[in-house]
Amino acid sequence: MSIFVFHDNLLINNSFVGIEFRSFPFDLLNVDKTIQESEIKTSYIFINSPRYTLLPNSVFFPAHAKKYFNLNFGDLDSNERVYFTLNTAFEVSMVFGIKTDIDNFRNSLKQSVVIDHFSNLILKYLKLHISPYDPFLIITPKLVYFALREESKLLQLSTGEFDDENDIIYFLMAQLKSIGAMNFSSIHICSLNEVDTFSSEEFNLSLKSIKSFADKSIISIGADKLYSIL
Repeated sequence: MSIFVFHDNLLINNSFVGIEFRSFPFDLLNVDKTIQESEIKTSYIFINSPRYTLLPNSVFFPAHAKKYFNLNFGDLDSNERVYFTLNTAFEVSMVFGIKTDIDNFRNSLKQSVVIDHFSNLILKYLKLHISPYDPFLIITPKLVYFALREESKLLQLSTGEFDDENDIIYFLMAQLKSIGAMNFSSIHICSLNEVDTFSSEEFNLSLKSIKSFADKSIISIGADKLYSIL
C-alpha cells in the first residue's frame, strides 16, 4: 500500500509499507516507477485543502457536484477538477477540488487507486477511535483540522491555516466556543510527519497554561495510527 497527501501540487506526506515516511521535495515520476516495480497493489491519494463541501447523503445528487462546489467557492480554477466521495461514517458526501496534475498522476498509476479528501480519513478515524465530544485536532504542514462528534452524529468539521502553535490554539478555542463544547476530558492530536511550524511540546505547554484546558488530557496520535484504518 502507498499513501500520498497533496496540498495543491505539493506532496506534503507519503508512505510506502515498510519504508519510512518521507516528505517533499519529491519526484512523482520516480514515485511512479518505484510503485510499478514493487508489489504494491493499492495507492491512496488524499487531497489536503480547505476547498471542500459537506452535504448529507439524503440530499446529495452526484450530477450536481460541480454546482455544490461552485456555490461555496466560485468557478473552478483552470487547472482544477471536481471530485466527490460518499462518507458512510456520518452519512455525508464530500465535494472537493483536485489539481489536474494530481489527477494525471493518479491516471499514470497502473494498480488500484483510491482518491479522497484528507478530511474523509479524519472522519473515519473520528468515528472509530475518538470518544464522543472529545475534540480531534489534525495538524498538517499547511492546514489544521478540527473534528468533533456526538454518539453517531458529526457536530463539527473545520479547517484553518496557521503559522505556529498559538494560531492552532486560537483556532481550537474558536471552534469550541462556536458550538459551546467545553465539557470534555481529552483532546486528541495527530500531527503529520515533519510539520516544521508545529511543536507538540510547545503546544501542550501553552494549552495547559490556559485555565479552561489545565485539567484536560492531551492524547498524541501518530500518523501511522491515522493511516492504519485504511
